[in-house]
Amino acid sequence: MYKTLIKKYVDSMSKEDIKKYANLNNYQISDKDIDTIYKTIKENFEDLYNGDVQLIFLNLKKELEPDTFILVKNLYEEAKTKLNN
Repeated sequence: MYKTLIKKYVDSMSKEDIKKYANLNNYQISDKDIDTIYKTIKENFEDLYNGDVQLIFLNLKKELEPDTFILVKNLYEEAKTKLNN
């Protein structure tokens, strides 16, 4: 059930949604990092949802600013914990 709802959101998600979320939570994220996050979510939704993220995070670590990488990883882990409870 959650998967279908989240997939619908991801399908309609825009880069502007990521910017708004970051601004709302006082996160400083560059446009380049927003592009990378957006592309990663859109292209890897199934793996992210299923928890097969080792390669995804390895690539993100290379592409994102260090603070942004830590933030994204923490947000992912927090969301995954909530979904599994």
